[in-house]
Amino acid sequence: MSARSAKLRDGDWGMRGIGEPPDPGATVLVTKRDGDTREHQVGEIIWSGKDRDSGKPAWLATILPDEDAKPKQTSASKSDEEFWNDESPKAKPASAPTCQHVRRYCQHCGAKL
Repeated sequence: MSARSAKLRDGDWGMRGIGEPPDPGATVLVTKRDGDTREHQVGEIIWSGKDRDSGKPAWLATILPDEDAKPKQTSASKSDEEFWNDESPKAKPASAPTCQHVRRYCQHCGAKL
């Protein structure tokens, strides 16, 4: 079975195919816009119905993450107060202001703004 890559509403990449939707966990050959192909496993089937142009059955699905894929970066897990009270040098340079109202350093990495 084959599909093409598709950008999902949440910003992640998924796959779109024509025909009956595959079972979750099935391996599908996904073709990118530039012609590169790669096998991916089907995650969740987000939508299935008829293609508006051809009228054929179509589907949209998430891609299961690879075992060796890097974890997705998320926003900082510490609150602003926890961050500024952290004494680690990476989080807050020694020369960083102690006043919570004056922020001349990045609250996430401590770089000078």
